[in-house]
Amino acid sequence: TKTGWFIPESVSGLKRKGCPDKAGIDVRFAPVYAIPISRFIVWWRVRAAIEQLSKSATLTEAAHASGFSDLPHMSKTFKQLFGFAPSSLFKPHTIKIHSN
Repeated sequence: TKTGWFIPESVSGLKRKGCPDKAGIDVRFAPVYAIPISRFIVWWRVRAAIEQLSKSATLTEAAHASGFSDLPHMSKTFKQLFGFAPSSLFKPHTIKIHSN
């Protein structure tokens, strides 16, 4: 991958790498990390996308480099996790100062 880390595209991707079935993976993974492997993969992809964006990648480049099928998939996931779309990171922000 472009980040230098193995980012599983899915639980089935882990199975192709020789890992046991999903139930077997979750039995070993969830007690250690307190989340199911599928949720970890989503977080890992989002982290990888943010890393790509910090290196000036476009939103589409970041989506593909981090294992999302396309930009709408990454945007939907990002919005579910954080409450806003990744595109809002690039919009100018207005700071309002209220004085008494």
